[in-house]
Amino acid sequence: MDEFDVLIKNAIIIEGIGKEPYKGSITAVGDRITVIGEVKGDAKRVVDAEGLIALPGFVDAHSHADQTLLWYPKCENYVMQGVTTFIGGQCGQSMAPLSEYVRVPVMLMDHLVDLDLYKYYPNEQFYSADQVNKWMEEIYGWTLDWETMGGFFDRVEEIGISMNYAPLVGHSTVRTSVMGLDYKRHATEKELDEMRQLITEAIEEGCIGMSAGLDYDPDVFASQEEMVDGVKVLKKYNGIYCPHWRKTG
Repeated sequence: MDEFDVLIKNAIIIEGIGKEPYKGSITAVGDRITVIGEVKGDAKRVVDAEGLIALPGFVDAHSHADQTLLWYPKCENYVMQGVTTFIGGQCGQSMAPLSEYVRVPVMLMDHLVDLDLYKYYPNEQFYSADQVNKWMEEIYGWTLDWETMGGFFDRVEEIGISMNYAPLVGHSTVRTSVMGLDYKRHATEKELDEMRQLITEAIEEGCIGMSAGLDYDPDVFASQEEMVDGVKVLKKYNGIYCPHWRKTG
């Protein structure tokens, strides 16, 4: 009777924990690696990795792949390069929370020059959610029908993806959700409170922290105090803060 589902033999193994590479085997049962190194036993599937290197999947610690997950759920470009985990929602831009105004989804941007003719830069930083969803329906046959990060996660789980996705909530997205197009100023106390609530909700729904895009609208108008106020929310959850800081070039 087979002991393992998969046996990878004769591989050069790099464990990624500081040890020197060595030749050995790797076994798996179900979706779990069970033995690394010297292996005894049979397997349902045997892979001869002679001349090949086996190592843990790479982690892309700064990614915007969440913006294309619903279009490319198999994540072929990542998987074929050995990347198995990405940290999404960077630069203050996450897939939620969504409200009256939203940033045009990355894939829809390819069509924007035809949908709202412009020469150098798009005519608007943000469009109404109704307008964006009208375009989405016309071109892709589906819409941005979620409001929260939890709602987006539901969509991702429904479609199924080939990656491990560690999400951040974007402060820029939170700021737009609260302030709409009136963002070229500092936030009021009431708005700060609303932002704290949205950040808390996103963390409790599964985000590992928050990102900021201090080089871009609308976060470029946020005060240092506003950013500190948002980051304070993370402390309770041991969350991380990933800023794209102010002008770098």
